Amino acid sequence: MNSSVNYQDFSVINSCVKTIANDLEEKYKKKVDSGASFIFFILEYFFDFQEDQVDEAISDTHCLKILGRDASNDSGVDAIFIDEENKIVNIINCKYGTKFENINKNFPSNELEKIYSFIDNLFAKDTKSIENEVLKEKSKEIFALQNSGQILHFNIFFISNYSCGIENKKLELFKTKISNRELGRYITIKNIVLKDLVDKVIKPNCQINAQVKSIAGNFFEKSEGGNRALIMELYAKDIIRIVSDSEDIRNDINADLAEIRKAKIEEASFNDNVRIYLHQRTNVNKSIKQTAEDDIESANFFFYNNGITIICDDIEYQGKRDTLIKLKNIQIVNGSQTIHSLKEALDVSDNVEDVSLLCKIYQVKNNDNLKAKIAQYTNNQNPIRGRDICSVDEIQIKLEKEFEKLGFYYERKKDQYKREASKEKRLDSEKIGQILMVYNLGKPAEAKSRKSMVFGVDYSNIFNSDISAEDILYKYELYTFIEKKKRELSNAYSFLKYATYYILYFSAIYIYKNSLSLNNLILNNDSCEKIYDFAFTCVKRIVDKEREKQGDNFLENVLFKGNIPKNYISELELSTECFNLKM
Repeated sequence: MNSSVNYQDFSVINSCVKTIANDLEEKYKKKVDSGASFIFFILEYFFDFQEDQVDEAISDTHCLKILGRDASNDSGVDAIFIDEENKIVNIINCKYGTKFENINKNFPSNELEKIYSFIDNLFAKDTKSIENEVLKEKSKEIFALQNSGQILHFNIFFISNYSCGIENKKLELFKTKISNRELGRYITIKNIVLKDLVDKVIKPNCQINAQVKSIAGNFFEKSEGGNRALIMELYAKDIIRIVSDSEDIRNDINADLAEIRKAKIEEASFNDNVRIYLHQRTNVNKSIKQTAEDDIESANFFFYNNGITIICDDIEYQGKRDTLIKLKNIQIVNGSQTIHSLKEALDVSDNVEDVSLLCKIYQVKNNDNLKAKIAQYTNNQNPIRGRDICSVDEIQIKLEKEFEKLGFYYERKKDQYKREASKEKRLDSEKIGQILMVYNLGKPAEAKSRKSMVFGVDYSNIFNSDISAEDILYKYELYTFIEKKKRELSNAYSFLKYATYYILYFSAIYIYKNSLSLNNLILNNDSCEKIYDFAFTCVKRIVDKEREKQGDNFLENVLFKGNIPKNYISELELSTECFNLKM
């Protein structure tokens, strides 16, 4: 068996899967096997999906039955989701071993043929051969995006709790077969095994320590107000070394190039980074890699690059020249893309060995506010993901305290209170932001398909001094009522799977139009039913009209990602004056 995999690794994932199975059984009153709950686990833990996103992504036959939905042959695709912002289609195949003694094997190769068959139909734009309704809808959505001129990249994930991934020979044959397809160059195969899953679950809490020595032994220290910072020049290979997944290499300032190349990057080094590494998809990343590899330009890398920003709990050294510097609990808060691009360049080019960068290291122990501000102010090249930055905003902290008095756990950071509270008592700040984005701003499409706006351009409009925890809770309860109705009615009305935010949008209009008090409504189920019936009627009328207008081109899942339903506001004799931002 793979020496890095042990019973504890198996048990860590198994306990997570069992917990999810118990939650699903309690919620849906159905028996849930480990294979199905493993798929839910992957979407929730590995892809950080919220519950409504999981529901939309699931295509596995058994999982659909758990959700109370019609199910047919899933072609080996357990889940599929489209990241429109980054133009990526993610296709997921999962396998779960229920016994430790059975995980010492490769991912079953027969799954490759199933996935290839689906890819074959997808690339041929043949939906008649696709039986599964979820896959058929997603395929049509992909075709619509391609027809609009978008170039999509496809990630195929083979994920298991086995000790090994797909056997190399069979994987290479599959890659060759895929590459012969017209769109084969846009496909990436990703093997995720037990160790990767364990890392994902436990590494967010791991501590990464390292040792460095500046070039020529020179560095500048700045100390003020109890804070410290070092500014120095480091070789790129040393920066890659201190974020490697080997503790020995991180602490060996004399590690040779072969060792550094062999080691992988420890992704937990970037947990406090607000960026998302785009794997050479942006021009910035491609330029970094090309410059580092170039025979002439690599010498100028220091002058072209903004450098790396590191935060840590403690900086320890003696003397001022040619000294060893020990860093405790480091995090890269700016430079993720640079480091990943340099690692890719280092693996193929000797030119990178002499590349150097400016490096700023800040000691920020017990100062979350300083940590967040450093992350925010030093990021300016590519779009940032701001939830972690906003988590220390005073408004977020006040909401957390206010919800505490109401008996709820407001999670400023994802899964902040996972160990302390049940799911029903935890309120995710991102989900709350999406609800307020609809109810306060009138942006249902954006809340559904561009939720990055919650902690981005719309943050100050959503979270400001005019909101209270009690007011938010009423809106959250209305949202949960709508989600409950979705589970009850989506088999009869398939569009409800995608329409939650538009149902909430029309509910807000109805409440405003009739001058209703939301806090009284939440305690009155009949009133909630009346509101829901109004919103449902509006949405169904829009669906019927658009289906008639678009014919065979109509896609329910696409309709609610855009603003077409708003075009019916005047026809429905409604007004949008209830929203803080006028439509």
